[in-house]
Amino acid sequence: MLKFTSYWQNYAHTLGWAPTAEQIDQFELLYELVLAENQRQNLTRITAVADFWEKHLWDSLFPVVPFFEEYQANSQLIDLGSGAGFPGLPLAIACPHWQITLLDSKHKKIAFVQSAIRQLGLTNAKTVCSRAEVHQGKYHLITIRAVGSVPLCWSYAKPLLAKNGIAILYRGHITEAEMVGIKDHLESVRNYHTPLTHSQRNCLYLHL
Repeated sequence: MLKFTSYWQNYAHTLGWAPTAEQIDQFELLYELVLAENQRQNLTRITAVADFWEKHLWDSLFPVVPFFEEYQANSQLIDLGSGAGFPGLPLAIACPHWQITLLDSKHKKIAFVQSAIRQLGLTNAKTVCSRAEVHQGKYHLITIRAVGSVPLCWSYAKPLLAKNGIAILYRGHITEAEMVGIKDHLESVRNYHTPLTHSQRNCLYLHL
C-alpha cells in the first residue's frame, strides 16, 4: 500500500479535500525526493511517514482549502520563504489550475525545488530566488510559513498582493503583541488542531 493512502482515507474529512489517485502518487514522489535530498542537505527534520503527511502535506493544504473552488484558473499564488517547497509544492499538486511561484533566498533549496517541480511534472509551478524577480500587486494569494514575526511577514507580503488578494500567515501560537500594527488588515484568524498529534495551529488571513 502507498505510504500515505490510509491517512488520506481516514483523515481527508478533516481537511475538507481529497486528492485523486494521480495526486497521491505525486505526494508519494515528493516524499521520496525530500528523503533523498536530505542526504545531501538539511531540508527538514520531519521524515517519518506520519509526521511528513501531517506536518508537510495536511498542514500545507488546510489553510488554503477554502480557496480551492473560489479562485479560478490561472490565479496567481506565491509562497514566500518556501524552503524545501512547503506549502508551495503540495499546493501546486493540489491546484494544477493555479500558477504558483515558490520564492526562497537559499540557492541550494531553490535548486532542489526546481528539480522536484520537474520530476513531479508540475507545469504550473516555478521558482525564484530574489524578491526583485517578482511583481508587485500581482498575487491573488500569498502563503508565508515559518519566515519570521507577523509584522515582518506582512511587510513582505503587502506589496505583492493584488487588489482583493489574501495573504495567509501560517503560525503556531499567536500573542497579542504580534497583532499590533496589522489589525486594520486582518480579515480573520483560523484556530485549529492537526489531526494526528492535535498540535495547535493559527492562521492569519490579511488583506490590503
